[in-house]
Amino acid sequence: MAARGSSATAAGVPVVVVRRGEQVWAYANRCPHFSVPLDFEPGDVLCYRAQVLMCAHHSALLSGLILVLPEGESEHTVYL
Repeated sequence: MAARGSSATAAGVPVVVVRRGEQVWAYANRCPHFSVPLDFEPGDVLCYRAQVLMCAHHSALLSGLILVLPEGESEHTVYL
């Protein structure tokens, strides 16, 4: 069953907000493949089983985990 997240802005950065049980998680609202927002309709984000986000533009599933970063890039953390 698909769940929905919502989009917001934190510290000036567009983010996707998803609730997992009692925890709330925020991810950058940007598809890493096409550099477009994850939500096709602003504020309406698809997530599968509240575990993975789905890009509304090409249906890629994103866990939010960073496994490997390209050389010279760093993780961007937004504190809420």
